Amino acid sequence: RKVIYNEHKPMSEITSGLLRGLLHQGKLRVNRFNPFEAYVGSESIGDEIIIYGRANMNRAFDGDIVAVELLPPE
Repeated sequence: RKVIYNEHKPMSEITSGLLRGLLHQGKLRVNRFNPFEAYVGSESIGDEIIIYGRANMNRAFDGDIVAVELLPPE
């Protein structure tokens, strides 16, 4: 069976990541003109985080509260 999406992280790991500032929580807003692009408004960094691709949205739908891990700058 082909794996399309990564497994969700355990809630304990998400909570720890949010407290340590490694993860950022916000509401997912999918672009209505491009369903492969979404934004997460994050109060912890004071800006929006852009998400490209359905695989990176990992089964989340518009309006879901999600935890996001930022990729390295490169």
